[in-house]
Amino acid sequence: MEKLKSRKLWVAIVSALLIVLNQGLGLNIPADSVLSLAGVIMAYIFGQAYVDGKQSVLQIKHISEEKPQETIEQPPEVEQQAIEQPIQPKDEVLTKINAIQNELDQLKQVTTLN
Repeated sequence: MEKLKSRKLWVAIVSALLIVLNQGLGLNIPADSVLSLAGVIMAYIFGQAYVDGKQSVLQIKHISEEKPQETIEQPPEVEQQAIEQPIQPKDEVLTKINAIQNELDQLKQVTTLN
């Protein structure tokens, strides 16, 4: 039913009726005038179709911009774990790093000896 509200459709129907009635009922409108009118009507229909097409593209862009982007949220238990873990003092972290470095050095020596 939406198609019946189209101005382009009604202009096309009226112009087709004008041509048919001019030939069938003998309205005696000169053929050049009828063809000129048909040309103007075709220009209107194509122009309006172009505008409608641009308008629908803009509506699609607008709808896609309104769509919220999905955000990844951490589950509450992960946030709670991060809060509950105590922050280690800098010295403790450095001593752990030094211990790991010493173990790596010992492994290098063992592998080079074999």
